[in-house]
Amino acid sequence: MSQRTLVTELEGIETTVLMGWDRPLQYHFMVIEQGGNDPLYSNLDDDGSVDADLQYFLDKAKQFGITIPDAMVERLKQDKGNDTGNAVSYFDQQGKESTPSQKAR
Repeated sequence: MSQRTLVTELEGIETTVLMGWDRPLQYHFMVIEQGGNDPLYSNLDDDGSVDADLQYFLDKAKQFGITIPDAMVERLKQDKGNDTGNAVSYFDQQGKESTPSQKAR
C-alpha cells in the first residue's frame, strides 16, 4: 500500500493525516491522528467509507478542518492509477513532498 502523510496542526496540536492506496484491497484509506491519542478518524470505523472514492476522504478531512494539499491529492490519484504499493512520502501544508530519508535530516 502507499502511505502519504500530511503533518499539520489542528487547534495548536500536531495532527497527522495518513492516506494512501491499498493495493490488495483496491481502495483509498485515511486515518487522522492527533497528539498520540486514539485516532480522530479511521476509515476502518466508518461504514460510509466502504467503496468510497478519494473525494469522500477529502470531504471527510474538511469536516475536521483539514485541507489536503493539491500535490498530495495528485499523488493519491497517481497511486490508484498506477496501483502503487510500498511507497511512502510526507507532505507539509504547502504541499511540499519529502521521502522518509529526507524527513530524517
